Amino acid sequence: MSAVGGRLCLNGLEIAAAALVDAGVHSAYGVHGYPATEIGRGLGGSPPRMSWSINEKVSVEMALGVAAAGYRSAVIVKQAGMSLVLDGLANAAVHGIGGGLLVVAADDVGCRLSTVEQDSRLIAHAAGIPVLDPSSAAEVRDLVPRAFAISERGALPVLLRLSSRLRESTAEAGVGPLPPVRTARRVDPGVAWDLSKIGRMHHYDQVVLPLVREALAALPPAGVEDARPGPCGVIASGGCGRLFDGCGLPLLEATAVWPLAEERLAAFLRGRERVLVAEEPGDLLETGVRELVARLRLPVEVRGKRTGSLPGSGPISPEQAAAATRRLRAGGPEAPVTPDIARRGSRAPEDHPPLVAAYTAIADLARRHGLQVVADAGSSMALGHEPYAAATLSYGLGSAIGVAAGLARAGEPALAVVGDFGFVHSGLQGLMEAVHLRLTLPVVIVNDFQSRRTGGQAHSITPGQPGRHALSLRRMLEGCEVPAVETLAVGPGTPAAEVLACLERAAARPGVSVALLDLE
Repeated sequence: MSAVGGRLCLNGLEIAAAALVDAGVHSAYGVHGYPATEIGRGLGGSPPRMSWSINEKVSVEMALGVAAAGYRSAVIVKQAGMSLVLDGLANAAVHGIGGGLLVVAADDVGCRLSTVEQDSRLIAHAAGIPVLDPSSAAEVRDLVPRAFAISERGALPVLLRLSSRLRESTAEAGVGPLPPVRTARRVDPGVAWDLSKIGRMHHYDQVVLPLVREALAALPPAGVEDARPGPCGVIASGGCGRLFDGCGLPLLEATAVWPLAEERLAAFLRGRERVLVAEEPGDLLETGVRELVARLRLPVEVRGKRTGSLPGSGPISPEQAAAATRRLRAGGPEAPVTPDIARRGSRAPEDHPPLVAAYTAIADLARRHGLQVVADAGSSMALGHEPYAAATLSYGLGSAIGVAAGLARAGEPALAVVGDFGFVHSGLQGLMEAVHLRLTLPVVIVNDFQSRRTGGQAHSITPGQPGRHALSLRRMLEGCEVPAVETLAVGPGTPAAEVLACLERAAARPGVSVALLDLE
């Protein structure tokens, strides 16, 4: 963030928050995680319009409720949380909404601070909601109010996908904040309740999608649109067009990647022999271009990720873009790009004394009893690194208890390790299932009252938040009817041996047992 001529100059993620406020958003809901945290932080002004939720499913449900009241709302999510919003979005697309609802998905291309690289656009496509993929900070700023208008016209959510690449782009902030906009729009009962379930699907196909296509086709060109004639050209989205600056080829930066702005794309494709489609991390745009070329029977060769012209995962490097451009000009068979399969680098050992004591004791317990340690996708992933080297599995945030329960059901001794935020986010249901099935399973909850791995933010169990009630982990465990709970306060001076004794007591209990380690 910087100032130019008295106005704020923001990157492509920061400017999304400013644009939401400028468009009169009532409130936004989301879950911390890079790079989405950067957007939500910008919505925390006065009055704050951002509320950090327990999980992404709750976020989209809250936003749908706000939209049903006629206000504009938003969901702020990183790519890893998109799977949790799929069901809500798919139902909203055919049920209808009131005020506009934007899902602002920030994709961590190259999984810099994520466990896996995912493409939010593919989830939105599966849900049947429009997908906008801006290429610059200025386009983000200008696109937000138009995206709200499309959402309200079609009565369905819209995805605004922001690649982490947009952190490299900057633009001046907009005109200034509006008070929350309350539209006259409400859910249409003639669609939501008078139509049969399949009737709502037919309404979506025959009424909603044509409206959306018309609105997307009417979007003014926002990115580069250089349609000079020539045998070759590049089609890009999500900021990838900047990789081809100075290459000398015609370039079209596509904003609407589903449904496509077909007339604009077809005009660019006609008369060309070969085009390169550049996007990250998936191939949604390339797939759409291929389908369009086949339907219009255009004699154009489409190159991209599916031909190996560009890497199938990870960020596209300037060198890879330049090489793909040279091969595009030359024609002939493509030489697939095959990046080296990188090994994991070393990680600095955990240095927070209470965590050191907890992880040392957990690793010792696992070795003594031959337990497979399932770590959550949080700070407990340190258990997979030296000096502990104890974790064998880690599948995602909140997953540790459910995965360990599956191992226990298969007769494999297992230990689940989850942080407090991972537990309330989505680990609670796995614990309920384990208790319901009467499994024998020790669980360790490392509770430091914050979302440590995403930056130490407060969440639903953190005490002392103004206007918030702090939930109690102990009462949650009681509500799940966990047969045995051992608790221990772990401070800077607590020896690992004392933590191990607590874990041993929990592990010796029959059924599901929980060791709750309260870090000080």
